[in-house]
Amino acid sequence: MENKLKTLFKGQDPSVRLFKEKMKNLSPEEVTHYYAHAYMLGLLHWQELSTAHQRFLKRLVQHDRQGFLDFLRQNLLGQLSYSFMDTILAARLLALIEKGEKQKASDRHFVFCFLLAFAPSLRIETVCRRIRGRLFMPEELQDINGRAIIDTGEQR
Repeated sequence: MENKLKTLFKGQDPSVRLFKEKMKNLSPEEVTHYYAHAYMLGLLHWQELSTAHQRFLKRLVQHDRQGFLDFLRQNLLGQLSYSFMDTILAARLLALIEKGEKQKASDRHFVFCFLLAFAPSLRIETVCRRIRGRLFMPEELQDINGRAIIDTGEQR
């Protein structure tokens, strides 16, 4: 599998810039094929890849997180993800907990990781837009409060 990428790069060090340059001259079907091939290579043969190819594949996914998620959703992993009753609210709550003053992760990175496991039908940008605000609507907090069991320490 790595040989197909080596052929594409013709002995040059693999890079996202070079990969995208090579994709410009291909049909949409061929582009889809090369992206799928690259993703499969990373998923199936990561340990066997050279450091240069590992770096390239990691950066390829970072540059096209949504494409990678879409690819995974069309495969077994997409069938195994968990769907919340209110995925956006879950993402907002988790972001509120996870992203404190010291947390430097970008919203896109956080949402990408969240969507690897949850909500197969949502797009990264959609969730990013919805978690950026720290304000919660009163009905959201009432809904959460209605589901929570609060231990007051009182004996029954």
